[in-house]
Amino acid sequence: MSDERLRTKLVEYGFDEKLVSIWSREELLNRFAETMVPGAKAKEPTGFDAEFERERLDFEKMKWEQQRDLENKELKPINSELKLIDYELKMINWKERCLLNRKQQS
Repeated sequence: MSDERLRTKLVEYGFDEKLVSIWSREELLNRFAETMVPGAKAKEPTGFDAEFERERLDFEKMKWEQQRDLENKELKPINSELKLIDYELKMINWKERCLLNRKQQS
């Protein structure tokens, strides 16, 4: 039976859909076996350490924040340069309008 079919069946049996969606195949099969055989006890899933996962996620978050900060630092000079170019273009546009007005007045 596919993982998706197992998830569908477990939700039909009353398990929380969000919880079922994150279970591994082993966990899905164990929970499905519990629902099919009354009194059967599935073995505990191995290899999951909540503290390790929390630390791993914290580390990933820290890496993401550092990457974002680095990108922001790299963009600051570019943004400053773009503002300067925009100002220069406005000045050129203003000068051109002034020259055009002088020509029209003459």
